[in-house]
Amino acid sequence: MPKPDEELVRQFILSLPATTEGTHHGHPDFRVDGHIFAGLSEDRRTLNLRCDPVNLSFLVQASPEIYRDAWGGKWLGVALARAKSREVMELLVDAWRLAAPKSLAKSRLPPPKTKAKAKAKAKAKAKPKTTTGTKARTKTRGKARVTK
Repeated sequence: MPKPDEELVRQFILSLPATTEGTHHGHPDFRVDGHIFAGLSEDRRTLNLRCDPVNLSFLVQASPEIYRDAWGGKWLGVALARAKSREVMELLVDAWRLAAPKSLAKSRLPPPKTKAKAKAKAKAKAKPKTTTGTKARTKTRGKARVTK
């Protein structure tokens, strides 16, 4: 699959259900049910899209040369020239889901398969480490608890 560019991104976004193109501060944006979920930068080299904060944090830490926090931990900036098309498309579907009415999002698209989202969830579910011995300590909501 070729690297994502403005036209490929635009075609994919407009193929999503109930999506329209508009402008926001002079830049192209994409909306579902009137809610912006993605936009292109002025130079069309960066795609900014809604993103789950946990997923955003993971992506920015894992690949800062591709991803950046574009706005307050809720919008992800993606350098199109460095990103993989498949990942961009998965992120766009996730962004669309975040903005779409729940009934539309559930009925029109298959469940998300974003690798980054799966890794972030696995990391969040990781059990706290315990030490060996009769009095192992674990962390519970910031407070130490002694277990026997």
